[in-house]
Amino acid sequence: MKLGNVSEMALMPFTGITGELKTQQFGAKKGGFNVLNVADEVVSDWSRFWDEFNKPWLEEAIKRGDDIWAASNPMDLTLLFNKPLDNIQNIPSPITPSNLLDFLKRYRKLDDLSGFGKEVKLLFDNGYNYNSTIKKFTK
Repeated sequence: MKLGNVSEMALMPFTGITGELKTQQFGAKKGGFNVLNVADEVVSDWSRFWDEFNKPWLEEAIKRGDDIWAASNPMDLTLLFNKPLDNIQNIPSPITPSNLLDFLKRYRKLDDLSGFGKEVKLLFDNGYNYNSTIKKFTK
């Protein structure tokens, strides 16, 4: 399973094989990987994408205990927030997987988080840890 923004995922090696495939098949793929890639025509209101598509898809992966590969870097805080970092209080320094986990687990202003930030927070809130060497979330 991959998390991250579409532009970075487009650079991933599997894109050369699958092209710009859009799928509505969100279930587990035995022996394979899952990518949330919803056709634009299916989403009537992008402001509800997190609640209607992304969160339920990720919650199912969490229930299964899937390992989650990160296509984007969750250590890059500019990818996690919708507003300038100067406006975010108590950001830990330096950023490590451990102190990012602690910070996001305590963070309550969900509207400040980007879609990717919500994904990362949901994983941390459900007992996942991030390994920055292999770019993977595991329980």
